[in-house]
Amino acid sequence: MKQLPKKRWLLHGKKAFYYFATIVGVICAYYFNSSQIERAEETVKGISLGMYISFNLSMILSLILSFQAKNWNLILQFLAWVLGGIILICFVFLRVEDYSWLVMDTIILSCALSGLIFTIARSFIKHVNFFRDSATKGLNGIFLKSIPQFGLGILMIIQGSGEGLTFVAIFVGHVSILMRLIIIWSEKKNRERWVRRADEWNLISWAFVTLVWIIKEVL
Repeated sequence: MKQLPKKRWLLHGKKAFYYFATIVGVICAYYFNSSQIERAEETVKGISLGMYISFNLSMILSLILSFQAKNWNLILQFLAWVLGGIILICFVFLRVEDYSWLVMDTIILSCALSGLIFTIARSFIKHVNFFRDSATKGLNGIFLKSIPQFGLGILMIIQGSGEGLTFVAIFVGHVSILMRLIIIWSEKKNRERWVRRADEWNLISWAFVTLVWIIKEVL
């Protein structure tokens, strides 16, 4: 049976949006990491290597899953985030003399790694695919992205400054999250419920970081 014109139009529109999301994702990865590298040369206040490492672990897991699914749109996006994140982490760790590992970095990374160990153990106990199970992916997103971002916001409150975070990073962070949510919301599949929740918490945690940044740097 031939597809109805409306269905064909919707299919092409969805495919075009995926391509658009890929381009936006790569651009967001570039501007987020490059702006943070430039800011790290000026100040280390409001910078958390623990958060950067945790976030990059999440991107690496997503990249592996994308390779398994042979989804080149997602591969390009996550590859851009992973490479940019590695460069950012190495730059802060090796080139920024003023930066020292903080107690909050340890707390953030400990929470993230504990969560990762939990999801690995859960996948073995429940006999589910670690990379493909919706609940596992969702929990990894919460442990590796949302919780570290809440930690970054708390660090900015403790330090009384959000100088280490640029407006560009704040903005492209929201763009990237919203693009991801639009795709997930359009799927309308129960199996993506956990993934949707994780990205919604990702949005909430980044909104918390944004609110703290506005209070500290704008008001």
